[in-house]
Amino acid sequence: MTLALLHAAEWGDVPTWVGAVASLGALTAATVAARVAKRVYQIESERDQQAEADRRERELEAMRAQASRVSAWWDTAYRVDDAGQRYSLGRAALVRNASELPVHSVRVFFHAPLEGGGYEHFGPAIKAVVPPGSVPIDVYPPVGLSSVESADVVVEIEFIDAGGLQWKRDTGGRLHLLHTPSDR
Repeated sequence: MTLALLHAAEWGDVPTWVGAVASLGALTAATVAARVAKRVYQIESERDQQAEADRRERELEAMRAQASRVSAWWDTAYRVDDAGQRYSLGRAALVRNASELPVHSVRVFFHAPLEGGGYEHFGPAIKAVVPPGSVPIDVYPPVGLSSVESADVVVEIEFIDAGGLQWKRDTGGRLHLLHTPSDR
């Protein structure tokens, strides 16, 4: 009986079958094309994201160019008199701006070690402008720290570069962007 039904069923003509097979082939090709397009889109998206990350990194490096050349440390400040005699002015933060442009609104924070551990914090001492140059500028600590002769005092600085970016160099010497002009 089943065989009789198969023979009795209308299977259509050859052009209908060719059209059905072609439709199935087109559907398969469209599915493959969609998958390929999706993968190409993912690859391009990843490439665009990497290019954007690289651009941001180059931009940050360009922004850091001046700030990376500004440093501070705790040391003995010296002067040389007219006779060429060198004499000590005591301990101070020495701030050096090795860039080609001045930095301004420089704030120096002092951290003096305590006998029981930890640090006592002083500051900030403020310097309106630190001009470019190879010779560090002396920034003396506020009252209360002036008697500290310890070589263990550490300093950190905050300053604004010529581009208006505010930076902080922490006690470990690491540079951090604090604010851009649009943040203020």
